[in-house]
Amino acid sequence: FKANAGQKFVGRFIKKMGNTGFAVTDPDGEGLPEEEHDFNTALTGSLQKTGDYKITVSTFEIKDSKYSLSVRITAK
Repeated sequence: FKANAGQKFVGRFIKKMGNTGFAVTDPDGEGLPEEEHDFNTALTGSLQKTGDYKITVSTFEIKDSKYSLSVRITAK
């Protein structure tokens, strides 16, 4: 997703089956300052750079995971 410096990211799984998590990286490939780890089920973070951000969803299971991820980008 494209965002501007100073905006906020709010993301959370609204439905999931399996051991699934997500991470958000900025245009330079760095995690958001509020991320404690790479396997979030909910995250509110500060977008400090303008550019393209990436959401990576991952699982530790061999079987398929099903999920719905809600994402909101808001002004400060």
